Amino acid sequence: MIHFWTDIRPGEPDILTPLKDATLLIITTLDGASLHMSSPPEDGWTHDRLRARAKSLAVLTSDGANAYLGPTLVGSTET
Repeated sequence: MIHFWTDIRPGEPDILTPLKDATLLIITTLDGASLHMSSPPEDGWTHDRLRARAKSLAVLTSDGANAYLGPTLVGSTET
């Protein structure tokens, strides 16, 4: 399953707010093929929404994948 780095912990920068309206793109880590693309929800992505999407795509990403919001890497199956 993809793990997103978009939660905000004390002392960490907020990387999600500037990207909340970007398209979510899931690509395979080995060959760069696109696995899934999602338009943002009407009021934007949240960390919880991204986690829910990751759970729904777990079977699709079981061989490894990276997640991007727009051009920015925001998650991976690698922990």
